[in-house]
Amino acid sequence: MKGDAMEQAGIFDGDILIVDRSIRASSQKIVVAILNGELLIRRYTDTGVKKLLSAENKKCADIEIDALASFAVWGVVIYCIHATL
Repeated sequence: MKGDAMEQAGIFDGDILIVDRSIRASSQKIVVAILNGELLIRRYTDTGVKKLLSAENKKCADIEIDALASFAVWGVVIYCIHATL
């Protein structure tokens, strides 16, 4: 993990994430997503009408996924290993 976008979910900068690509992404799962060529770790929400990627940090805005965007869920985060310094 790089960055502070998911701190309130207990995922911190430098942590190692275990990602399962066989799990289908569903609403409220934390996912590794590719949006317009950028890898993001966010909470995924699919309301049927719109799809959102939400950070667990108030400093980061939600991202609404435009229908024309290049978007894919790469995998679902199933475990976080906290880095020790």
